[in-house]
Amino acid sequence: SNNSVICLLESKTNIWIGTDGGGLNSFDLQSERFTHYPSTYGNKVVSICEYDDHKLLISIFSEGIYIFDPRSGNKQKFTIANKETDPVLTTRGKAVNLYKSGNYIYILADTPYKYNCHSHTFKPLAISGEVGTSGQILAVGTGSDGDIFHDYRRIYCGASQSDSLQTVFEFGVDTSIVSVDIKPDGSYALGTNHGLVILDRNMSTKPYSLNTHMFGSVNSVLCTPNDDIWIGTTESLFQYSGKTHKLRFFGESEGSLHNEYLPKARLLASNGKILLGGVNGLLYIREQPDETNDCPKLALVDQRIGNSSVNFTVESDHVGFPKERIYRYCLYRKGEANPFVDQSSYSNEFSAEDLTAGRYILKISCSSDNGDLTDELDILKFKIAKPRASLIIIWVIISLTIFIIIITIFRKNSLISRQRTGLGMGSTMGSLGESTIPDEDSLNTAMYTKGLPNQIVPINGTSPETKISGTMVLPVPSMQGAETEANLTIYSAKGLPNPIVPSSGTSPDTKIHGTMVPTDYSMQSAEEDHDAAISKQSIATHSNVSLSNAEAPDSEELAATTNQNTSDENIFGKALQSPSEMDRKFAVKIKNIIEKEYSNRELRIEDICREIGMSKSNLFKKCKQIFGISAIELLAAYRMAKASRLLINDSISIAEVAELCGYTNARYFATCFKNYSGQTPFEYRKAKNCTKQEQIPNPTTDRQ
Repeated sequence: SNNSVICLLESKTNIWIGTDGGGLNSFDLQSERFTHYPSTYGNKVVSICEYDDHKLLISIFSEGIYIFDPRSGNKQKFTIANKETDPVLTTRGKAVNLYKSGNYIYILADTPYKYNCHSHTFKPLAISGEVGTSGQILAVGTGSDGDIFHDYRRIYCGASQSDSLQTVFEFGVDTSIVSVDIKPDGSYALGTNHGLVILDRNMSTKPYSLNTHMFGSVNSVLCTPNDDIWIGTTESLFQYSGKTHKLRFFGESEGSLHNEYLPKARLLASNGKILLGGVNGLLYIREQPDETNDCPKLALVDQRIGNSSVNFTVESDHVGFPKERIYRYCLYRKGEANPFVDQSSYSNEFSAEDLTAGRYILKISCSSDNGDLTDELDILKFKIAKPRASLIIIWVIISLTIFIIIITIFRKNSLISRQRTGLGMGSTMGSLGESTIPDEDSLNTAMYTKGLPNQIVPINGTSPETKISGTMVLPVPSMQGAETEANLTIYSAKGLPNPIVPSSGTSPDTKIHGTMVPTDYSMQSAEEDHDAAISKQSIATHSNVSLSNAEAPDSEELAATTNQNTSDENIFGKALQSPSEMDRKFAVKIKNIIEKEYSNRELRIEDICREIGMSKSNLFKKCKQIFGISAIELLAAYRMAKASRLLINDSISIAEVAELCGYTNARYFATCFKNYSGQTPFEYRKAKNCTKQEQIPNPTTDRQ
């Protein structure tokens, strides 16, 4: 009913499957047939547990917990504690997980509860040593010391007779626990954002971290009785053997398609079958894959060597369907024992740039089917020659020429800026009387406006014909030492609603309110008009007189205007500037396809592969190499960026935004958008609109 599998549960007869919007399904292990229950369609089932011998308890995201009867296909509301507590725990956009142990059902919400199936009573569970948990609590299973649970930072243990969860292990803030399972010997396998971690049974010794280049973060772990650990990551599936300590990768040739595996969608069935669910479906492992000792042969099929870089392609020699490999590249300088480049990648292409002059040896190995690396092969030897002296001289001359041009342009622009922001005032002062005004060189007057941190117009040597707007009183010392006043006929600046009232007889210490522009403003030339506008925003620091009452734009309004639009190019920007021409061309193709087809609700990864002419595995590896994420994640990021911009427009409904961005289900779009931005579409729109309203000026206040 839906590709995305969130949770799994095995009952006496069936495997129960909770999906993201497709409701509840069952899978018969004997007949291998699926059954869908239409009464649950449209529900996001986040957790399932047994209620009694015939009924299930299912948790539906943002709706609550229900008792489900598979015989009739009907569900009825299950209330936690009381009618007041239930909506607080179940309808606030957080998943409520369920786990049954004996006669008790753990209800793992923000405030966890323990439900007694016999007495039908609830008891809240206390978390020892902490005020609250870190993220949602997930059930691990029943260990030797009790029931085991975890959140993002801690592992908890709860005894059947206890009403609290005891913290038994805690990571630092830089490590997040995503998935936990119990190994046959009682130790713990943890999937974290840093990879696979093994804890001993008592959790007393330092955790063991698996060091590998094959994956980074781990989404799902599942332990089997033969001491194997199945590892699901964002894109791939791996198997780690606790006996041989070897790591094996499974790709499309073994039937494991690319999938983003999820923490709760993992199950070891009673008959030994393994089920692993994720965003792109449910993986069913009927039997343990045989180990092989296939040792691939490597051969150099293409190379491109420049003055300071080398690019080449290595191809494995296989018969039949090509398998995905992990390649290790080691680049040595001749005569050195240790490589100065040592990297591992799924790509069979390697590029080295900015190499200094010298002789180099490139050695390559790749993973075999049993997880081992093949012996290193000397695939290429090459030499980088020293650059000729003439080329160095030319490069120096070009660099100096560019530097001189940049300095010249900078000086010219600085001179023009100083000329435009300067407005002389010496001659005007002279017209008021030579006996009371100092000479032009000694006069240094500045004006300020209210709301701006620095002065508006520095004034030096204005022509006698210029009249200044506003009322200004200058504390000008006379030649005899007495203080006199200089009064000008002044008008309000262009753009202010009312003229400024002239004043006279003001004391030398008074600051005058207003902004000054020439009174013949409308008759000035275009250049003078531009200069006046510039003068309103110019900044200086030397002042004896200031004007301090003109209204300035609010700084928050300017910041909001500046940051209003976010370019979609940021998603592709780094790849479009790649030094490799092949990578840039590939990034442009992907960008054009996504910009054209992002609103297509029927768009599949196969369509992108067909359009760009690559297989799914090669497309995944190429996108991972260039963008750092898969094509699916790239498409989702672009859609979310578009949705963020469309949600600002109130005339477009949220359902229409979802449809315009390629989502058929508005509920699923809301879930994706909240994971992307931390807010639901409605909350995001409301926040943006409030910001816009705060930025709109009040006309009545402005006139006052």
